[in-house]
Amino acid sequence: MKLTIGMANYDDAEGAWWTLSSLRLNHVPISNNEIEILVCDDMPNPSKELQKVCNDARARYVHLGRDQGPARAKDGVWEHARGDTVLVIDSHVMLAPGSVQYLLNHGHDAGSNMWVGPLLNESGGMIASELLPELRGAFFGVWSVNPDPSRIREIHAHGSAYAFMARKAWPKFSPHFQGFAGEEIYIHQKVRNNGGKVLLIRDLGWIHRFSRFGRAITYKLTLNDKLRNYTIAAYEMGWNVP
Repeated sequence: MKLTIGMANYDDAEGAWWTLSSLRLNHVPISNNEIEILVCDDMPNPSKELQKVCNDARARYVHLGRDQGPARAKDGVWEHARGDTVLVIDSHVMLAPGSVQYLLNHGHDAGSNMWVGPLLNESGGMIASELLPELRGAFFGVWSVNPDPSRIREIHAHGSAYAFMARKAWPKFSPHFQGFAGEEIYIHQKVRNNGGKVLLIRDLGWIHRFSRFGRAITYKLTLNDKLRNYTIAAYEMGWNVP
């Protein structure tokens, strides 16, 4: 198996439906045997609705049930993936035309590097090329657009909703993370610590639902978890926190 496209899901069968439908219609026809599509359900109990969505799209469903937050759920995707390379996306992300084929054609060159793509809007315009290591309220990371026209260039960090690597090169999140926050910038630093680079590749664009349509986040979103995860990340990475 060349490539796994995987996503962790928590109480969002609708988001998975859009992502899986887009993948099957535009990127990965059923006849393609080089790519598997994997969905890891992190709800405490298996979601029958999500299972049906996966079955209809011929995606492999795995019940994780860790309920420890996005980082541990995404680690689960890497653990269950069968592809030599893995693209982990949020289960409410859609990919730009040609981006999956790019990964198939060139993914074996990734080595220990992480590949990411620009965040786009509905009309295909770039919203962000990277995430800067700056504080924004209770979140560590500020979206930014760099006008550099290079097709491929090194960046500091990006959002955790899109990450492509060789499966064996994934550095894993801290097992001590719980709840939301701490993924971005931390995981990208771990890639560098392992001898890799974070590369922005313009051919790998993606669009994210975010808070459109007013859909509420149903997993825990607390300041305590944010502070805990950022403290763990800073300790592990040796960051100087003022």
